[in-house]
Amino acid sequence: MIGIAESFKSLLNRTEQTAPQIDSSFQASGLDQEDEVDSLIDFEVQDNWPKGTIGMLEHDLWGMSFAIHYRGSKGQESTRRITLHNLYLLKNHHLMMTARCHERGASRSFRVDRIDEVIDLDGIIYNVEEFFRDQLHLDMSGLATTPDLETISMPGNAQKAQSKVGLALLVAFAKSDQFLDDQELLAIMNYVEDEAYEASIPIDDEDYEALISYVRRLRPPDDLVLKALHEIKRWPSKKQNRFLKAAKRVVLADGVVTEEEAQMWVDFVDWIEDRAS
Repeated sequence: MIGIAESFKSLLNRTEQTAPQIDSSFQASGLDQEDEVDSLIDFEVQDNWPKGTIGMLEHDLWGMSFAIHYRGSKGQESTRRITLHNLYLLKNHHLMMTARCHERGASRSFRVDRIDEVIDLDGIIYNVEEFFRDQLHLDMSGLATTPDLETISMPGNAQKAQSKVGLALLVAFAKSDQFLDDQELLAIMNYVEDEAYEASIPIDDEDYEALISYVRRLRPPDDLVLKALHEIKRWPSKKQNRFLKAAKRVVLADGVVTEEEAQMWVDFVDWIEDRAS
């Protein structure tokens, strides 16, 4: 596992570390001062959670990328690109978001009600509740009374659950050069449709649009990719073969195969074949 893990990490590390491409109208701002203390709280370390935290809300938004205009507790304003990691609900009903801040190159925490605007990848500006509801399909108004997000049905969720492991790897393949080509997107969506078909799960237009939106924003972090690798080794050969065919289509889709991509592909196929033998 070490060889394939290192091969993936050397290539895919760029996916999370590099800032998402946002419309040319976007400009980061307000970062000439240090971030306020409340943005530095590390909610990922449970022992350090502030008093009153009731824990992480289970959801499927990990790795979603966009930009925010944020107003800190002392009024300090900033505009920055982030990749969402987790949401936490406090006992005082404030919703906290942890994310990788691409302007700082580090993790930061943000109180959701202090986000004035969300700037999507195409430069369109939303208020935060509208963005989470219409683009990420999460109704934030119900979080205080429904802390288990797994009970909330969202478009594309059933198909995503069926293909999530392979989907994370395919998106990582496609975005390792920091761009998602239309043909790469089509190859990824074909895989999602195939896996849904195998499980007799239908896909309607709303599901399809939600899944495309999810794939465009997703930037799989290293630990999610490595977790997916561990999962694939337990798959039956038929499922592994479907994934290998899809992965090959994604790698070839943009018409350019770098030396790094070629080596990663060889290592991956060898690893799958070793596990199958």
